[in-house]
Amino acid sequence: MKLNNIKIVLGLGLAFMLGSCSNSDELLTPNSERVAVKVAADFTSLSSTEEDGNWNANSMVGLTMMDKEEANILLNAFNFNYTTPDGTINFQPISEENTAYFPQDGSEVAIKAYHPYNKELTKDQKLPVTVKDQSNLVAIDYMTAEHLEGFSKTDSAVKLHFKHRMAKLIFNISLDDKNQTIPLKDFKLEMSGMKTTGVYDILAEALAINEESAEDIVVPSNDKDDNREAIVLPREAGEGVSFKFTTEKGDTYVAKMSPELKLEAGYQYTFNIKLQAIPLTVSATVEEWKEGPKSDLIAQ
Repeated sequence: MKLNNIKIVLGLGLAFMLGSCSNSDELLTPNSERVAVKVAADFTSLSSTEEDGNWNANSMVGLTMMDKEEANILLNAFNFNYTTPDGTINFQPISEENTAYFPQDGSEVAIKAYHPYNKELTKDQKLPVTVKDQSNLVAIDYMTAEHLEGFSKTDSAVKLHFKHRMAKLIFNISLDDKNQTIPLKDFKLEMSGMKTTGVYDILAEALAINEESAEDIVVPSNDKDDNREAIVLPREAGEGVSFKFTTEKGDTYVAKMSPELKLEAGYQYTFNIKLQAIPLTVSATVEEWKEGPKSDLIAQ
């Protein structure tokens, strides 16, 4: 009797497993027949002298596969990590668990992708962004991609084109004749009046800036030359942005950004800044010369 009970339980278990498999195309389809998403990705350069940018080796992007209407995530392919080991346009998943496969029924998909990869991406495609730390510009060079080609398993070569969603600042720094003995690398450069954090909505392609996040941003020097670069959140034209240079002795030089300058996403702005020595000045009231009496004198 006990043996019969065991046979019945086993039979029910087997029937349950077969029933479960019948509801999943992925389980019934051999791995060799699944069509993986093959990704080629380029991006628009911020430099006006280059048509397209070059990836750094091991650059990582996040990839999510959604239905054509961008309403639902398909086959659990959410925030998969793809990388380009050699810096070419060809990206590959970092592991089998991160490999996206097209639906077996041939339905079309929408690929949503962004750079750099961030495990904090939310299910509704909201990406936290921050430009507070300028020590690694690649890590804050936020980009999102247009899905141009490759929408189904019969057209599996996905082409993505990334666009910069931040603004880039370049500082060309020079000294006047009285300051030539001061090494430019020793100056501390701080930007004030800038917001530093926000959330980028990848589905809506819109940035929501945290208005309470205004902080001074330190722009570090580099080993190549005396110029410096920063990546900042886009902003409307307005007052309040300044660049302060401080020497090791505590001397400061301040330049103010034009209140009419708007910082737009995907644009590069160059500031040519000369640090001028400021001598001690004395304020005085000056009156015009008045004509006095004339005298004829003889010197002996």
